[in-house]
Amino acid sequence: MRTSLSLIGLLAVAGSTIISACVTPETPLPNTILEGFRIQFQNTSYPAVHKLHMNTKLAGGGDRHIFTDPVGDKVYNMTLVDGVITNTWAEGTIRAVIGGEHSNIDNTDKIFMTGRNNPYAIYKPTWGCDPDTDLPQVELVFQGHRQGTTFVPGGWSCIRPTYDGAYEYRYYPPGNTGEYSTSSFFLLLRSLLAC
Repeated sequence: MRTSLSLIGLLAVAGSTIISACVTPETPLPNTILEGFRIQFQNTSYPAVHKLHMNTKLAGGGDRHIFTDPVGDKVYNMTLVDGVITNTWAEGTIRAVIGGEHSNIDNTDKIFMTGRNNPYAIYKPTWGCDPDTDLPQVELVFQGHRQGTTFVPGGWSCIRPTYDGAYEYRYYPPGNTGEYSTSSFFLLLRSLLAC
């Protein structure tokens, strides 16, 4: 049986009215999901990225950088551990963190996978509705980042185009005064559990 999860990069459309037949369960969701899943970006406002999948590409020091199709290795076994996207590779256990390749243009930082002690990107599982099928799905809402026991709330996860026709995963901090353009945009993310 295939179950679905969704990750949301937090996007609210002001003033829009959404009519939906979707009814979500009232059951609270845990912050840990150990059944492996594949992440699919989901944003009907941006057809160029809607339904693209998250891949990882081996980088220096055992890190894995996060891209969309067609760049990188397909990953079907992501998990969520205490709100952090986690995976185990030959390089060891790595987690989604914030803090690499800062961009002065839009004041964003790379979100990537590493075993190092960078601030963890934190997500909260909630119920939502698939925008294409109107079926209930589990969604992870980006909450902020955590370094040790210190949690910093806010900000957004976003993606932007790369030089090779793909998109990379970025962190857009709260109060960001960097130049915002259509090259960086907030998005909905969807992840499907592997069979």
